[in-house]
Amino acid sequence: RNTVLQALAETGAAKVILIGVSQGAQDARFLAGALPVDDNDPRKGQMKDKVAAVVTIVGEDKGAESASIQLD
Repeated sequence: RNTVLQALAETGAAKVILIGVSQGAQDARFLAGALPVDDNDPRKGQMKDKVAAVVTIVGEDKGAESASIQLD
């Protein structure tokens, strides 16, 4: 969140494109879908309003099949 806000402030852009690789795919989706801009001030809006797109590369969408092997 801080990196996105810093990039917006430094460039003057209205939105960013997040690129997440592996675990970063889940992190990018979480930031864009669930986080407020400021935990202490909900009036500042949601991070999704600062993100133009989320691009993911080799990220897990519904969990890793190999993780369930240990559960069987």
